[in-house]
Amino acid sequence: MDKSKFIDLIDHYVSGTLSGEGWKQLKDALNDAENLAYLDEELLLTFMNDTYFFGEQEPEKIAINRGILQRIEKLNESDPPVQHPVVAARKIFMHNWQRAAAVIFFILAGAISWWIVSDHRNNKKEPVATVQYSIDVPPGKNGAILKLADGREVVLDSLADGVVATQLGTKVELKDGRLVYDAGKKNPGEILYNTMTTPKGRQFQLVLPDGTRVWLNAASSITYPATFAGNTRRVKVSGEAYFEVAKMKDTPFEVAINNMAEVKVLGTHFNINAYEDEGGIKTTLLEGSIQTSLLGTGNAQEYVVLKPGQQAEMTNKIKLNESVNTDQVMAWKNGLFNFENASLEEVMRQLSRWYDIKVVYEQGIPGMVFGGEMSRNVSLAGLLNGLQRAGVHFRIEEGNRLVVMP
Repeated sequence: MDKSKFIDLIDHYVSGTLSGEGWKQLKDALNDAENLAYLDEELLLTFMNDTYFFGEQEPEKIAINRGILQRIEKLNESDPPVQHPVVAARKIFMHNWQRAAAVIFFILAGAISWWIVSDHRNNKKEPVATVQYSIDVPPGKNGAILKLADGREVVLDSLADGVVATQLGTKVELKDGRLVYDAGKKNPGEILYNTMTTPKGRQFQLVLPDGTRVWLNAASSITYPATFAGNTRRVKVSGEAYFEVAKMKDTPFEVAINNMAEVKVLGTHFNINAYEDEGGIKTTLLEGSIQTSLLGTGNAQEYVVLKPGQQAEMTNKIKLNESVNTDQVMAWKNGLFNFENASLEEVMRQLSRWYDIKVVYEQGIPGMVFGGEMSRNVSLAGLLNGLQRAGVHFRIEEGNRLVVMP
């Protein structure tokens, strides 16, 4: 079977228009090594459409579903790995594939696996062709700007490993794509502050003088001393950052967030999302214990102590979320987007930061709710094909401007 015929069968499978004869042809095609090579080449990652799971199932449908899932597993376990971004199929979805999404998308250009639930999910949709875009935007990458205590700024994007600066005996060095501070002997005198900023489309890792590891997401910043001194270790953040705090029993670690809230810990793992356009600050605990509190509320008791798996959502008060999807919270740090139960507006906010694009809604925001995961290492064109198949209409304008149309 030639490639175009095989891909045509896949498109009909996705759209729910595959004929009885087509089911048999696709089942046979998945047993052909040449067609499996097409599948590898196009990186078809998917979960199964629930319209094929309710009630009695034909043997051909079961065989196709299992064949594709098995092929995805082989792709993800390949050695050497394929030379494209691949999102591993999560075990939870493999266990619950009979309750998978209402609509699935084979995204041929971007190795994307996701689904959408919208107000029109029961309407029959015509297949949408893959679109070729004259304008494309690459995904974000590692990079940051380091501002030293003397005002000098160092762009870290393209620097090779080596010493970046020395400040009062503290050596600042790039090692394997991370910025590492080696404080040497503690200096109890002058304290020098540095600031690392990640523009849109950039992320970076940092090892503080005490050994605390920090992952900084796009459009974020952290200010910290080149050497910790005194009885506390205090830093300031904006945007989003994940911390793995080095344990120092007698020296607590404090994080000030947007001059609005703070977190106090001894040694633990937690994530802070404090983007101003997200409508509040979310602190999620992965390991250990932390205390989060609001500043300037006039209420000294406005704080909460988190346990692993809990999240504090802070606006003008603190809301405790007892059970949080930590995989979704940490997806960015693990190289993924996780759009579980995310609105189109929420999805677009993440994409605008990672791809450094400006999103404009021409006539209001379509009422759509997404789910699933995709790699952050795909170009904008691959992502937009996914949106096109999901029923989102748009146009791309010069200057990285994405216009969402009704």
